[in-house]
Parts: sequence; structure tokens; C-alpha cells
Amino acid sequence: MREKVKYFVLNKEEDYRRGSGSNLEYLSPGIRIKDTGRMEGRFFSRLFDSREKQTKWHRLLVERASLARALVRFCFYASDSRFLEYGGKGYDIGDLLQDKTIDTDRKRQMLSPFLIQELQDPEDALLFGVEGRYLWFQVILTAQGQLSPEIYRIKIFFPKNTWMEYLPEVYQMDPGSASFVERFLGIYQTIYQDMTEQIDGVAANFDPDAVEEELLRWLSGWLSIEDSHLWTRERLRYLVKHAMELYSIRGTVEYIERMIALYTGRQPYIIEYHQLEPFLQDAGQAELIGSLYGDNKFIFTVIAGLNAVGGNSEYKILTRIIENSKPAHMDCNVVVLEPFIFLSRHSYLGINSVLGQYQDMVLDGQAALSFTRLNA
Repeated sequence: MREKVKYFVLNKEEDYRRGSGSNLEYLSPGIRIKDTGRMEGRFFSRLFDSREKQTKWHRLLVERASLARALVRFCFYASDSRFLEYGGKGYDIGDLLQDKTIDTDRKRQMLSPFLIQELQDPEDALLFGVEGRYLWFQVILTAQGQLSPEIYRIKIFFPKNTWMEYLPEVYQMDPGSASFVERFLGIYQTIYQDMTEQIDGVAANFDPDAVEEELLRWLSGWLSIEDSHLWTRERLRYLVKHAMELYSIRGTVEYIERMIALYTGRQPYIIEYHQLEPFLQDAGQAELIGSLYGDNKFIFTVIAGLNAVGGNSEYKILTRIIENSKPAHMDCNVVVLEPFIFLSRHSYLGINSVLGQYQDMVLDGQAALSFTRLNA
């Protein structure tokens, strides 16, 4: 049975800090040169242990940003032992790589017997001849002017996995032809492996809590979420995650309330015509109620609380969300409350209007006129 391909990955700041370097600035996803005036930055990785002697390391993937003349060079080292002798003294390679008191030039000199392969500006490369239980590498960054190349993600696959074993033996016997055929097949093998990895991980593209914003908006299109650009990323995550639940109540008062509350952060008040019918018997009241809430059963009123809408653009977005949420045959009257009292307008005691506590009137800061009641 073929051994499953494994990998080590560096894609966080802490991954790079487990190694050591000189003239480097650590970023949240990677590294770059700290002082471009010195032109060069060097990084030694930590020691990677495959736990198997004579492991054949397979492939390198690098995500980076580099200019035309800004260079990135990788130097790969491997050994079946994690110990070395130098200058009559023994060293643990893992400790040596992380020792920040030893400069990178000296480390390079001490570790030179284990150097196997160098790669210039790699993005996707096969590691030929890199064999040993332990692997480590050095990255040399060279600046262009005041700009530094940046390394974001490094992924190393092992053990070696080649399609050569599927070919007739004659293609595997001649070292010269084997090397060429292996490299040639490697092009298609890496394409196949990348596609397989994408297929295996496709489920992650449908997790609204994990996907990036571009995929999130793509998912919202699948679920027919209208005007997804109106929603922030976190609110859109909620809509995608609860899409089936929301669709089951679409067109109802509950649905409209939830959509408005999601956008404004405040629960709205929704007035429907059937709630007003008991108050329409009086002609005077009917006229006032009609002017405030509509005069037919195909109109409902949404009252948004104080500070629910900050400006004209937010008001337009709110009306658009309501338009997408309401039944097609209904009209909506949108009211945004203001902290004022206007008679025969939308003034509601305890919501946007209050009655203050009575206080005596004070004249010149000295005399007070208290409330006086006269009894006949």
C-alpha cells in the first residue's frame, strides 16, 4: 500500500518565530526584510522530523510576493541524525537552528555538510535527492531598492510520491532517462494532486463560518440572498448560515422584523391594518390613523427606533431590505423615530418621548416659585 502523503506548513507568525534569522520582520502571515538598506535577510527554519530514516522529501510550495529583481533563495538540508560535530564540539541541530546567539553565516558554515539542494525563486518545486529523517532549510531574501520580497506560506510534502512506479521497469532502470521521465511526470502529478486536494477540501467552501468574503458572497448568490453587497461580512454569514430557517418564514412579519433587526441592531415596531381596525369606528380617529399608518389593508408601517438609521444612505438601504423582505402585493410605510414630541405625529411615550419630573421655577438663582393650588 502506498504511504499517504504528509506535509509540514508554515503560515503563521509563530511558525516563523520557531526558527531564527537576521534582519527580518515577522508578519502575521510570514516574513520580509526589516532593513532594506542592508539588502538581505536570512531565515533558518526549525528542524522537521519525519520520524522515518531515509525519508525522501517530495515537494515544496511557496506563496510569496516578489519583485522582478527581488530574489528568494531556498537552501535545503537533510540528515538521518540530529547531531553534528563542529570544532571538536557536539551540537543538537534543532537547538542550533533556534539559537539566536549564533549568527546565520556561522550556522550556514556549520551546517554546510548537510546542504543538498538550492532553489531560486521557487513557487512549486520537486525536491530531488533530499533524503533523511530530519529536514531544515534556509531562506535568503534579497531586496530590490526599498522593497522586500515577502514569504507568506511554505508547505513541504513527504515522503516522495512518484508515478514512476506505475511505468514499466525499463523506464526505471536507466538513471538518466528515469530522471527526465520523473520530472516530466511530476508536472502532471502535481496538477493532479492539487486538484485532488481541492476536491477533498471542497466541503470547507460551504462553511459560512470559515470561508473568506469572496466565497461567502458566492454562497449568498447560490441561496438567492438579494443585494448581498448591502450586508457586512458578519451579517452576511448569519444570513447564509440561517438561510433555510429564514426562507421558511419569508414574507411574514417575523421575517421582516428579523431582517430589520439584523441590519439596524434594534427591534422594529410593525403595525398592520388589522391591528388598527378596532380604532377606526370613530371618524376623527380614523382620519388620524389613516394619515399615520395607511388607510387600507395592503399597507403596513415599520417604525424604526431611535438611532436605528444614521443617515440618508442607511435609510435607503433599510427601505431596500424591507422591499426585498415584504410580500409583493404589500406596500410599506417606513418611519424613523426622532426624539421629539409632535402632536398628531409619531410620538410614543416611553419610546421617543418622556414626561419629565416637575421642578420649581428658580428666579435669579435665589427665589423659587413653587407649585400652588387654589381651592374654591
